[in-house]
Amino acid sequence: MRKSISVTFFSMVATLLVLGTAVLGCSEWLLFSRYFAQERYDTLDSVADVTQRAADYIVQQAALPKGAELDALNTKLEIIGESAEAYLFFTDESGNILIASNPEMLDMDTVEQALIDKVSGDKPYHTLSTLDGVLTEKSYVSVRHMQDARGNNSGYLFLCSSGARLTDFKEEFWSNFFFSACVMLLCASVLTSFLMRKLTDPLQKITDAAQRFGGGDFSVRVEGVEGEGEVVDLAHTFNQMAENIQSNIRQLEGAVKKIKAMHELMGERITVSLAENAIDALRTENPGLNPTPERIMEAVANYFYIPVEQMISKDRSKDVAYPRQMAMYMIRQELEYSFPDIAKIFKRDHTTVMHACNKIEEERKKSRQTEDVIKKLHNNIRGD
Repeated sequence: MRKSISVTFFSMVATLLVLGTAVLGCSEWLLFSRYFAQERYDTLDSVADVTQRAADYIVQQAALPKGAELDALNTKLEIIGESAEAYLFFTDESGNILIASNPEMLDMDTVEQALIDKVSGDKPYHTLSTLDGVLTEKSYVSVRHMQDARGNNSGYLFLCSSGARLTDFKEEFWSNFFFSACVMLLCASVLTSFLMRKLTDPLQKITDAAQRFGGGDFSVRVEGVEGEGEVVDLAHTFNQMAENIQSNIRQLEGAVKKIKAMHELMGERITVSLAENAIDALRTENPGLNPTPERIMEAVANYFYIPVEQMISKDRSKDVAYPRQMAMYMIRQELEYSFPDIAKIFKRDHTTVMHACNKIEEERKKSRQTEDVIKKLHNNIRGD
């Protein structure tokens, strides 16, 4: 039983935890990747503003500068790109690459017309790709359409940032995530084992007691189950049931012995009539076999040394109120009367009876002394 409950409970906890961490990890990764991409695009766009002067210079020239002027322009573009961990290049309107800050990052000298057609308007075009093989690696790309002084389209400015940083971040993120998930599962397994031990140990005690009781050991009781909750209530209920059954068995044994004595000493035949007479006599001698509210009230009154009449009265003093509450509780336990039925006996409202029963039940869970009082009253009521 313990293994079955523990495994089932842990499987449910582990499944929920794995699903929860997976959803959390995916959502966080999606959020981080979008933030990372947006941060890169914003950086590239800001670099594009700085590069605009160089772009205007190239656009206004009929041809690229040469010699020292070209070297100076290349140096300027490299410095601008390195400041933002990026590289850039310019193309004409047809997509032919005119100049690049890092030529080694390019595998082709022409951008496909299909990509050029996607770039239109004044807003930058963003993408994460190799530009259909133009770039040597997958990169964040921001593309701007350049215009000359008269507003005519004259070419394109490409600013690129390597996507390797995202790959590195992705590996580190998922590595940390899986490590954290393993730690969480380990902690969950330890916590589950601790909680299940607290739950299943009392259940195991109740199971063992029930098996021994079923095997004929009617003296067995559930011991060592203290506190609050349904399991504690179950243990108390089992013990009370065992008390009742053991008491009834002793009384039935007395009836059988009486029938046997009548047969052996008086020579009477054992018949149904003889058995009925013996049981009736037993009931008369032992009213605890069929206790009544009056008998229960009398037993409680005798235990607390007060008259039964005072217990039914309107006296609210502590010396009377507590025995009255105990009598209500014992009638509820022994006879399973409803709250309204008990209220009629004591001429009280049913909410008063409910409060009394709940109060005694709570005391029973917390106080060993109250539990002992209830056992003694039960034995007195049953005539043990």
